[in-house]
Amino acid sequence: MTMFNINRYATPRLVAEAITDLLRQKYLEHKVHSPEEPYTIALSGGSTPLSLLHYWEERVEMLREMDVHFFWVDERMVPYDSNESNYGEAARAFFDRSGISPNRIHPITPSSLTADSAQEYSEQLSRFSSQYQKKKAIDFLLLGIGGDGHTSSLFPGQEDSYSVERLFIASINPQTKVERVALSMYGILHESDTILFHLLGEKKREILQEVLSSTAPSHEESLLPSAYVIAHAQKPVDIYTDISV
Repeated sequence: MTMFNINRYATPRLVAEAITDLLRQKYLEHKVHSPEEPYTIALSGGSTPLSLLHYWEERVEMLREMDVHFFWVDERMVPYDSNESNYGEAARAFFDRSGISPNRIHPITPSSLTADSAQEYSEQLSRFSSQYQKKKAIDFLLLGIGGDGHTSSLFPGQEDSYSVERLFIASINPQTKVERVALSMYGILHESDTILFHLLGEKKREILQEVLSSTAPSHEESLLPSAYVIAHAQKPVDIYTDISV
């Protein structure tokens, strides 16, 4: 049974505020049950998360005080100083000025061999999770939805990768041919606790409507990656947006 909750707000700032409030709530619940266990957030790239990072500048004291570690959902195989680097953009927008300890910030390391970067990052997050005996490697997963329905860097037509039981895999954008490391469908569905889609702007209305309308079981063979997440998640998926649907 498909399960999702749509949380719509009038502006990107109000969306960011609502996501941050949910993060704080989930974090406090986590600490009640596992006070010694750090909380893990996985961030997506692209322009949409920048509104959240800019809002976090106003709440930076809260984030400094929280026992939170930041990981990334996906990354292009480019240097951090490139405008195409997901980590680089996040660092310039927020982390470089945040005062958050670098020990709590865990970027994906790009290399000439994408599969090696994916393997190394899988092992890094697995070691971190094992160290604290976490039930799920990722506590709070922030995903986006691309104009073609992709999420993480899992693109339509790459369904064969869904059965790979590794946290991160090598992927490639079929349009640009840029190689990427991507949180796998296995990692999304089996190693993530709270799953949240964050998308903004009227240009995303059509793809959001397509994703939500295609999550019925009768559409199983043609599910877009983001719709597949919603259809197969173990708990309801939250969608935070400023789009009327």
